[in-house]
Amino acid sequence: MLPVRMGMFILALLLSFVPALLYALLLYSIDRFEKEPLRLVIGCFLWGAIIAAGGAFIGNTAFGLTVYAFTGDEKLAAELGSVLSAPVLEELVKGAAVLGVFLRFRHEFDTVLDGVVYAGITALGFAATENVLYLYVHAYLEQGTGLMLGTFFARVVLAGWLHPIFTACFGIGLAFARLSRDPFTTLAAPVAGLLLAMVLHATHNGLVTYFSTAGWVIALLIHWVEWVAMALVIAWALLRQRRWLRQYLPDEVARGTLSDEECRAACSLRGNFHARRQGPLARRLFRTLTRLAISKHHAALGHTDGAERRVEQLRVDILALRAQRAHGAG
Repeated sequence: MLPVRMGMFILALLLSFVPALLYALLLYSIDRFEKEPLRLVIGCFLWGAIIAAGGAFIGNTAFGLTVYAFTGDEKLAAELGSVLSAPVLEELVKGAAVLGVFLRFRHEFDTVLDGVVYAGITALGFAATENVLYLYVHAYLEQGTGLMLGTFFARVVLAGWLHPIFTACFGIGLAFARLSRDPFTTLAAPVAGLLLAMVLHATHNGLVTYFSTAGWVIALLIHWVEWVAMALVIAWALLRQRRWLRQYLPDEVARGTLSDEECRAACSLRGNFHARRQGPLARRLFRTLTRLAISKHHAALGHTDGAERRVEQLRVDILALRAQRAHGAG
């Protein structure tokens, strides 16, 4: 029996982490103009899988035991844990990683897409660990392989983007704060994003907890609407980045920072994609061109966090990369 259980536990790990890593890779790839540093992305995933999942488990367990101690009602403790404790605690511990990147690496957190990527990948790490618990403990150990596979289909296939969408609301709120010159928006946007994440999370858990199968169907319909809405936000953010490139890079051609051909390629999704296939130097160059446009936008907003200094440094970096490419071609 022990080897069988160990094999099923390994299967639960694979069914939870392999899709989560594939989803994370997809999310990481959406920003065609500026990839986030891999070390931060991996750190966010690990935070979600280890720190956030562990912290949420301890907090939710403590909450449930406290409610049970006062009421003696195990069912009530489980229900309140699902609709009150889990949405608040889980969004806080996941959001802590995103807030950490926002505060410690502000120069890497400068667009709406950055907020979506960091938050979504943190949440995918969290969901992977949580799914191991559901697949192995709550499904296989209780009712066997059939329920385990059914749980996999429901949680990983049909609802695999639940946690990323919830936490992305906070990431987007932080991004709006980063891109705003209004003090009220700077404070209110992250709070509103976090509250929205908690409300969406609580709504989903409440439907599943109190309305059983019908609740799952309604929750999934809402989730797919949320998924479409998030896809539209991502598309809008990509178009916004392209607009910044078209707004800020042509001036750099006149300055001699880049060529007209490089400018046209950098301002096009297709051109950007083909240029990056030319090798590591090309990828670094076009990533740096994007960072230049974004930094110029922040400087135009009047941000006092070193945006103008980054613009000058990025110009130097671009000239050096172009020289390296020309030397390599020669």
